[in-house]
Amino acid sequence: LKQFIKSFMIFVLDVRKYQITESIKYTVLPSIYLEDLCEFKYDEQFMCDVLNMVVGLNSDLKWDTNAKALIEAILLSF
Repeated sequence: LKQFIKSFMIFVLDVRKYQITESIKYTVLPSIYLEDLCEFKYDEQFMCDVLNMVVGLNSDLKWDTNAKALIEAILLSF
């Protein structure tokens, strides 16, 4: 679960980079996703909120012994 959250954080960060630059040049996103990203309508503030939530969750997971419960609690309260 911890590795999934780290990978998800990198994905959300890349989507945010794409949102700012409108280019996948600065991301690790495969070019096959470019068309989907162009069609994907997202709110910039929402993506920032998700990124902040995932960064905080990733940090909190370092010290928590019950990762599943923490992830569920954070995601259900978001």
